[in-house]
Amino acid sequence: RAVRIQQAGVAVSTIEVVVGRNDTLDRIFRRMALDQGDLQAIRNLPGIRQSIDFLKPGESIKLTHSDGEVTELLRKVSETSTLKVVRQDGGFAAQMIKNPTETHLRIATATIDSSLFQAAESAGIADGTTMRLANIFGWDIDFMLDLRDGDHFTAIYEEVYQNGQKLRDGDILAAEFVNDGNTYRAVRYVTDSGETGYYTPQGKPMRKAFLRTPVDFTRISSTFNPHRMHPILNRIRGHMGTDYAAPMGTPVHAAGDGRVSFEGRRGGYGNAVMLVHTASIAT
Repeated sequence: RAVRIQQAGVAVSTIEVVVGRNDTLDRIFRRMALDQGDLQAIRNLPGIRQSIDFLKPGESIKLTHSDGEVTELLRKVSETSTLKVVRQDGGFAAQMIKNPTETHLRIATATIDSSLFQAAESAGIADGTTMRLANIFGWDIDFMLDLRDGDHFTAIYEEVYQNGQKLRDGDILAAEFVNDGNTYRAVRYVTDSGETGYYTPQGKPMRKAFLRTPVDFTRISSTFNPHRMHPILNRIRGHMGTDYAAPMGTPVHAAGDGRVSFEGRRGGYGNAVMLVHTASIAT
């Protein structure tokens, strides 16, 4: 699709094209009735073919033309670089415009009175950052079962800006979570080999043998209850586990390092992947 903007007093149109699935510049030029010779001349410019031949659905390209004759093309090829092609007297010329980002630090604190996400939202923390925070402390805290009213957390994280506008949240650099009176602290550290991890202030890894919640949490559909009344058999039959419900497509993580011993349909589990972690522990 395209948005047409008529420039006042000049017979020039700017078309902002939102790239669709399987779109190419050739298809866009044909759809917008733009000069195919101009496209060939642009593609022949040295060093830019890689920047115009591979388009991503959802991105936008700005094309300025006069009666189908292209005068300018703009395409953002990365977060910090924009390709600009301009018609000159001797043909087309291309340049890469740098648009650097700035990183600001933000300290956010929230107290839980209903759920982690509602507390984070009230503090202006994006859902993605909240999920990363939960992943950092997920080895120590089950965010479905362990949270209590009055639990609180503080996170120091990066915010990425460009031209005064916030683009996204960056990495969490340090965080503290107080859960049921227990305090957990984590600090981000990058090794000399480039591997990133989170550690306690004493240098111990936050990663433990097993995740407390190995699924991006939404709700519990059935709790652990050894005295449960079976809904079908109508007699006492314990439910010796905790069932998590989540929408189709929600990632499920391995609870810990292990070897796949089975995958397929397995009785009441339905589709299942079984992992062997040690001689006596499997999930």
